Amino acid sequence: MTFSFCAKLPNCCNIYPPGIPTNNLTRKFISHVILSDQRKRRISTRRPSPIRSYPKTVVEPLHVIILMCHEYQKDDFKISTNPALLDVDVIHAFLSRSYWARGIPRDLVIKSLDNSLCFGLYYQNRQIGFARVITDYTTQAYLCDVFILETYQGQGLGRWLIECIATCPDLRGIRHLMLATADAQEFYRKIGFSELAVPENFMEKLYYRPWFKPDEVDH
Repeated sequence: MTFSFCAKLPNCCNIYPPGIPTNNLTRKFISHVILSDQRKRRISTRRPSPIRSYPKTVVEPLHVIILMCHEYQKDDFKISTNPALLDVDVIHAFLSRSYWARGIPRDLVIKSLDNSLCFGLYYQNRQIGFARVITDYTTQAYLCDVFILETYQGQGLGRWLIECIATCPDLRGIRHLMLATADAQEFYRKIGFSELAVPENFMEKLYYRPWFKPDEVDH
């Protein structure tokens, strides 16, 4: 089940169908929108000598892409890519206790949601799971911040969530869907992931995170 709505960059009108709330998280859809009126081409205009040629700015017409929100239903559980449904309090509470993001500030969580393709997992409209994908929607995608609340683990929901992400139309055609995990390798192998084929080809650069508390890990 899917639905769509239009979105435009700031300084333009946002258009949403009735019933879809708008908040800061809906702004993430800006990354999907092509607005060429903000992109200006410089064209030389020839003039008779001795007058020099002067650049002329040409503004292209406005073009907007129709964006799709994807939803998947299983009994009373739902997975949705609609950012307006995300419960920031639930997401921040879990991530701030996780081994990979312990102590992360709430404002950084919100910023990460705004700039990712997010998948929320819900039970009777209450968020119980989450994952996000950092991607250019064309070649590469990185899966991260995956979790299912402890109360709902062991029901196959994690596998269902990853399968929905792996088959999401927004990621169709990409070359790599990558992830990093310290303790769930066997889980991801069962869903089709594998270790890097040529790990020596990959490198990383680590940055200092003043908020990170590696010695205080719950899970």
